[in-house]
Amino acid sequence: MSKGNLFLGFGRGKLGDVVFSRQNGEQVARARNRSPRNPQTPLQLLQRVVMKSVSSAYSLMQGITDHSFQGLELGTPNQSRFITRNVAMLRTRLADIINSGEASDIVSSTEANFNGREQMMPLVNAWIISEGHLPSLGLRLATVSETAVFQLPFTGGTPAAAIPTYGELLTAWGLQRGDQLTFCAICHDDTGGADSDGAIINAFQYARIILDPANGDMTTPFLSAASGGVVSQPNARNEGAVSFISSTEGLQVSAVNGVLATSGRADSIVGMAVIVSRLQGTTWQRSTEQLLLKPSGIDGGTSFDYLTALLGDAVLSYLSEAGSSLYLNQAQAGF
Repeated sequence: MSKGNLFLGFGRGKLGDVVFSRQNGEQVARARNRSPRNPQTPLQLLQRVVMKSVSSAYSLMQGITDHSFQGLELGTPNQSRFITRNVAMLRTRLADIINSGEASDIVSSTEANFNGREQMMPLVNAWIISEGHLPSLGLRLATVSETAVFQLPFTGGTPAAAIPTYGELLTAWGLQRGDQLTFCAICHDDTGGADSDGAIINAFQYARIILDPANGDMTTPFLSAASGGVVSQPNARNEGAVSFISSTEGLQVSAVNGVLATSGRADSIVGMAVIVSRLQGTTWQRSTEQLLLKPSGIDGGTSFDYLTALLGDAVLSYLSEAGSSLYLNQAQAGF
């Protein structure tokens, strides 16, 4: 079945022995193979690779992602939404390859990072980890001394003092008293060692801060110090630890649970997101957040490239066994 107008160049799908698709903004056509010798085509294996990559990421982050999608019940509904959003995200990245359907394009792809058959660890990607109606704080990468740092910018006015008060932060970020900030970080071995293969290591770090000081005084300075400061007068419901450096532009996040956002370490933070949560009536509201990644292996980013788990290699890892559909032709190569 073909969709769209063939004469206008927007046809998609099968028409007789021809398959129409769009690639790089142009309509393309290829012959339809009605009797493929091997049902495990590279395109089918690409779908498996995408699903495994997303599922591995969810398994790591489910302490947050099993309840971070607004309006959904704990557990399976959140898992389904995480998978739906992130599969769509990866498929958008791979749209040209998927629309082409050509095996050579798939197995030679240098898109990263994707889980192969033997890769069990979740991989560094800009995963979507929450969804909701609250405004995002707009975490961004800023450059300090030629180094990329994670920064929460002041968008509602600059605080008067070097260390902002709790109340000033509410104004600067457009938040309400009692809102929760959840700092989520993924880490990577940035030493060029054996673990530097795109994998997220040192688990998934997260910590929460309630924007309501223990003493109830919103004029209390938020940090213990302008440089390398931790939260002062922490709320009793705070959990974990976040370290900040204050500047006139915003708060830089320098560490989460003691893990530093400094490059060149065996456990460097390579990606971060900050989820805003608020109880409105009986509904927990969230902000929509996606992990923000440091640039890979370039000046100001990470010391070593983390985009190393290539899509083509991941698909080929399955083809090594699935390349033949014959029952007896599944032995491993001789040693």
